[in-house]
Amino acid sequence: MHADRLLGIIPPGFRYPLEKLPVLLREIMWKSVWLIIVALPIWASGQMDDSNMETVIACLLVHISFHYSLAVRVH
Repeated sequence: MHADRLLGIIPPGFRYPLEKLPVLLREIMWKSVWLIIVALPIWASGQMDDSNMETVIACLLVHISFHYSLAVRVH
């Protein structure tokens, strides 16, 4: 009975990682597109504000964690 409660609080991505892979790849793709199309021109023009910088940091953290986990699993 307690095991069912524990499994209920674990996110599905941890229990079924391969099923959530398309969602993860979609997230990586749109964050990459946003960084290139929106954030890079704003940064290059010197008009980066705090709100955009927070989003850039969040997107980069996802990229860094994805690449780290991929490197750990491949090696």
